[in-house]
Order: sequence, then C-alpha cells, then structure tokens
Amino acid sequence: MHHSEGTGYPILGLRRLLRDIYTMVKAKNSRNLMMIHMSAHDLMPALSFSDVILDGEHIAARKWDCSEYWKMLNLEEFRGEIYGRQWGPAPMYLSTVGYKKGCLEAYAPSEYVLSYALIHDVLLWGRFTDDIMGRVYAVYDQFGVKDASFVPYWKSGRYAKVESNGGPSSHVKASIYTNKGQTPNRTLLIVSNLGQAEEDVTIKLDFAALGYSSPPKVRAFAIDSATHESNELPHDGRISLHLPGYTFRLVGID
Repeated sequence: MHHSEGTGYPILGLRRLLRDIYTMVKAKNSRNLMMIHMSAHDLMPALSFSDVILDGEHIAARKWDCSEYWKMLNLEEFRGEIYGRQWGPAPMYLSTVGYKKGCLEAYAPSEYVLSYALIHDVLLWGRFTDDIMGRVYAVYDQFGVKDASFVPYWKSGRYAKVESNGGPSSHVKASIYTNKGQTPNRTLLIVSNLGQAEEDVTIKLDFAALGYSSPPKVRAFAIDSATHESNELPHDGRISLHLPGYTFRLVGID
C-alpha cells in the first residue's frame, strides 16, 4: 500500500514478519497466546497471525474529559472495528479512562466503557473505577459465563425483546450468555443503555426458548455495590428496568 506522499506500508512484509513471530511463539508452547496491539486499524492480512488483537489507544488522542467520555465512542465504530471477532482473533479494548487525571475517581466513565464492551463480549485492558471489573466478573462466575454461549444483541431477539414506550428501544440493547442444555441452566443478560437519556424498558423473555420448563428466578445485580447485591425481579415473562443514560445492568436467570 502506498501513500501520495511517497511513503509505503509493506503489508505483505509485515504479514510475513508476524507469521514468523507467531510460528516461534507457538513452537515454544502451543498454549502460548500472541496479542497484537493494533489501535486504529483492522489490517487482517497481518493480524490473522494472532490470538488476541488489542485496540482503542488511539481514542485517547481525541478531545474529551471525564464527564464526557460518551463523546469518545459510538456503536458503529465499536462494532465495526473494535469488536473484530468476525475476523477470528479475540478482541480486547484498551480503555483510556486512566489516561485522564481524575477519571478513575468518577464512576461514570468506567461504567460507560463497560456498557459497550460487555454487550459485545469484548475483553478489557486498562484501569477501571473501584474494582468494577471484579464485581462484574463475580456475577459472571456465578452464572457460568466461561462455559456459556454468547448471543449478541443483534441475534438475541428470539430470547429477549427490549421495548420502550410500546416499541423497540433504539438505545437499549441486550446481549445474552446462555447455558441452555447444561445443568444448571443459567442465563445472564447484559442490558446497556448507549443513549444519553434515561430509559424505562420492558424486556419480554421467552423462557421456553432459553430452555426453562417452569418460570425461573430473575435477579438484577448492583455492580456499583461491593456486596454484589441482587434484587429478585417480579415478572410474568416480562421484566422492567430503569436505565440512566450510558449505564448497564446485569440480569441473571436461574
């Protein structure tokens, strides 16, 4: 690939170099993982020789402050570039929350990053506020996420429909981890509001499609509490949630 200034980017040369490095890494131990830090591009002819691709550091160069992290991300960019799973390697997002002084003392930026990453099943690299990741992963462990199947929000409609004011919500998305067919049968919903305005939503759950023969227990988890507090939700196949802008909720079914 050549630029008008006369400089070149040797794609095939880089591909050969990374292929050789990948071969050496795996020859040492087949269980070794190779991660490529590749912020701002998805150059898959080269990145295909990797297990994990790390993206997102270029976002730190944008103009933002702790109260306006929402200016940094948009759904199209995250799903199109940072998600990356359609190409094979596991995607990892490099959070820039810790790059700005004072941001780790504010809860909102960390929560907004997770609102995007969790509904895309994207791994996270970086510093976050008040052990928020530890609290999320405690709930993940409780619901067997490591052995579950991931259903992203663009495919989850057969299990859970998110509605607001009688119609589909434009900003609130729900992705699902399901252990359908396993014992115990556990399901975890990640519900994210990617819009600035707060929303009251109704989620219609198809328990039969999720593999439950009788109505299960449904719980919402407070990840902003060190106690991992959960509240059982009343439901008739529907649950109601209030989500402030740029936040997420974890909802467990078991």
